Amino acid sequence: MGVSSKVALLLALAMGLWSCQPSAPELPLGAEQIGDDESSIAEKMITAIKRHSSAQRNNPVMMRFNQVKTHACLHGVFLVGKDIAPELQQGIFSPGARYPVTARFASAKNWDDREKDFRGLSLKLSATPGEALWGESGVTDFVLNSYPQLFAATPEHFLSFVEATADDQLWRYFINPRHWYSLPIVLKGRSRNNSVLEINYYSTTAYRLGRESKQAVKYAVSPCGSRPVMGFDGRDRDFLSANIGRHLDQQAACFRFGIQPQTNAKSMPIENAAARWSQRDSPFQQVATITFSSQQLFGEDSVASCENLTFNPWQVSADHQPLGGINRVRKAVYSEIGRFRTDHNHAQATKQKR
Repeated sequence: MGVSSKVALLLALAMGLWSCQPSAPELPLGAEQIGDDESSIAEKMITAIKRHSSAQRNNPVMMRFNQVKTHACLHGVFLVGKDIAPELQQGIFSPGARYPVTARFASAKNWDDREKDFRGLSLKLSATPGEALWGESGVTDFVLNSYPQLFAATPEHFLSFVEATADDQLWRYFINPRHWYSLPIVLKGRSRNNSVLEINYYSTTAYRLGRESKQAVKYAVSPCGSRPVMGFDGRDRDFLSANIGRHLDQQAACFRFGIQPQTNAKSMPIENAAARWSQRDSPFQQVATITFSSQQLFGEDSVASCENLTFNPWQVSADHQPLGGINRVRKAVYSEIGRFRTDHNHAQATKQKR
């Protein structure tokens, strides 16, 4: 059997196993089921990520475990619509509300923009209402990816991925039959893009909408309006950053921020982050627009401040509480790893100034 035939066979096998995802518990709308060992999972994940990060010696700056390559940080405006549905008017989504926003666009693993990868978009809104569940009040973070499903369904599976990565044995995760559902998501989710301003981003995980509500939602960010067409530069491994600058030189970048309500607890589970919520059954409803105008992108200070940013999905008010196992372990992991990385980089920068 030739190499191409073997690849085709593996792809067929992977696609056949598409439905073999972990079964989510049957719960009411908006309900969670908290696992007994989630604190232990978070601690093990933190240990593995620290070990992996400390072993990366090719760069004096400690990079993120995921979304490692920054393409740009943009400053813009998050404007809530004036005519959004009354049931969506919760927390920051007050009609006509306007917030400063900083956005970090990144690639998950590859340093060469010409390679297929997942892309990430992290948003940090300022001057938002409500006391934060973690971190700084008045700040609201959103963490999104370029594919609507996470390749790891549960905290246990994500821990297996993190530990395999830390041991430089990623194959170990994917050969485990319990994780075979992940392969089709990775194969479909990784893409080659001409511009990070021209693709959709998804929360993949669920969030509360309204502190007294049982409503769970997911988020999506999608480009709006006409936009300049950016070309693929096969000679430049960093062309995605250049294309952001070219785009903004021609016109502002605009995105729609949408909310997808959970309408069926079985087909739209909260405790399985690998499950795709049907947009046919529950379309995303636009609640805001995000606009970025022309600005300086790559000055020394702007690059440094961009790399020093940390994001945590728990840096939100109770109106937008993160839901599901992946989000629950993220609280401790993002907090500790963010502190660990920024402390290391600050110490390195101080050392270099002496």
